[in-house]
Amino acid sequence: MQASEFSRWTEENAVYAVPKTIIRVGQGERSTAIEGAVTEDFLIRTLKDLIEQGR
Repeated sequence: MQASEFSRWTEENAVYAVPKTIIRVGQGERSTAIEGAVTEDFLIRTLKDLIEQGR
């Protein structure tokens, strides 16, 4: 997917570099963004931390 194909999302999420992974939990209550390539372990830890924040 190219950022230019989704210009509204690109602007809303301030995408300046790719890859940029945006994770939202619930109705946008909690979110985080990860820029650049990351390991699976880092992504899993980030998801776990974000989910635990909501408990």
